[in-house]
Amino acid sequence: FNQSLFQLCEEDGNRLHYKKKLSINELFREEQTHLLVLPPLEYQIFRYETVRVNNYGYIAVDKNKYGVSPELINQRVQAKIFYDKIEIYYEHALLKAYPRSYLRGEEVNDWKLYVALLCKKPGAVEHTRFFEQMPSLWQAHLKSLEGAQRKSALLLLMEIVSDDHTALCDNVIAMAQGCGKTDSETLRQCYYNLAKKPHRPDPLELTILVPEINYNPDLSAYDSLTGGESLA
Repeated sequence: FNQSLFQLCEEDGNRLHYKKKLSINELFREEQTHLLVLPPLEYQIFRYETVRVNNYGYIAVDKNKYGVSPELINQRVQAKIFYDKIEIYYEHALLKAYPRSYLRGEEVNDWKLYVALLCKKPGAVEHTRFFEQMPSLWQAHLKSLEGAQRKSALLLLMEIVSDDHTALCDNVIAMAQGCGKTDSETLRQCYYNLAKKPHRPDPLELTILVPEINYNPDLSAYDSLTGGESLA
């Protein structure tokens, strides 16, 4: 809607001024030469709030809840609140930035913050609030596993998230399925194949020429082991 209004205003700029008989765009270009230069640095509009992380790992801002690392339960964090986003800091370090919600009672979270906690309680994966946020192939894969196998898969998922390769999550599963195996070791090899650059050292350059040795071994000493010439 705003874009359509902007387009209408741009088109209206071609209209002649009622008194000066010049287009509004021409008059505006002339006026621009008298305008002051804007500051080179953006002037940010925000407010700070100090909030406490509740027992579920959330902070409350304007009637909505935003997820924070579960390790900070009952700790105080700082929320830097902009018109379009909320940045959460702990001890002057940025933890997470979320788009700001203007609804009421909404829970805004990021599943990647909770993978480390799920490694300790793998059986709770399907019952979490954020399970549906996880990559679709990983949802199906985790549902098919239990016990130690599920924990092993979550440990790999935590490694992928920690390496900031979340975009590769479903690609890892898809590659493993193409290989016919989806156990954790196969998944890990597929992940390394996608994310890690193979190390191929350059050929060794010798500083001296390798001497040519005319070596003709005498194998007659082994004839006695097989009968040698006596068998001929």
